[in-house]
Amino acid sequence: MKKLIIFTLLLAFISTQTHLNAQDKTYSWRYHHKMLKTYLDKHETIAIIPMEVTITDRKLSKNKNSSPEVIAQKEKQFQTDFQRAFYERLAWMKEKNKLKNIEVQDIEVTNKLLAENGINDIEDLVELKYSQIAEMLGVDAIFCGEAEITQHMSKVGAMVFESMTNTRAAADRSNITLKLYDGQQGELIWRVIQGFDNNSMIWKTEKLIQKMFKERLSKDFPYHKRF
Repeated sequence: MKKLIIFTLLLAFISTQTHLNAQDKTYSWRYHHKMLKTYLDKHETIAIIPMEVTITDRKLSKNKNSSPEVIAQKEKQFQTDFQRAFYERLAWMKEKNKLKNIEVQDIEVTNKLLAENGINDIEDLVELKYSQIAEMLGVDAIFCGEAEITQHMSKVGAMVFESMTNTRAAADRSNITLKLYDGQQGELIWRVIQGFDNNSMIWKTEKLIQKMFKERLSKDFPYHKRF
């Protein structure tokens, strides 16, 4: 019976990984407003707000980390982790003189101003127009986004799968949408959508940001000096 269970799990893992491997390991899609440069030339200060996050657990083997409460906690943590990692990346670019003459509002200031205006969670944010958010933050543009993360197996499960099949296993897949809104008009002026398979036992938000910039944003980031 034990061998049958293991065999069944192995088949399920293979099916999952075959489906994932059939997809591109990474993909991207971008949108530029036809007057993007005109908008960018008017911006002096930008802000990064927490992003919307949805985590779906499709692991065959459930545990305490699969409970709705834990998933909700992970989603909330990722909202601010991504905001912080993105801010730190832009601060690094500014230090290395890779950004145009633009100020990036400290996220501590951003979150404090949001709280002072009664914005305590992501649900409060999505009900507002981006022009309203920009006004309360005192900035010219807003970076925001969404993350959809599908957990296919645990990190340990991925490691066991790799050892049994000699095939690299993806524990989860992230679909990231990053958007830029003009603060005055509240209009979407830039967007990039990118997907990632997580093949690492150690997967931090900082690594995700680094991967995004390496594969797409370093060449297509709206405030980059090369843009």
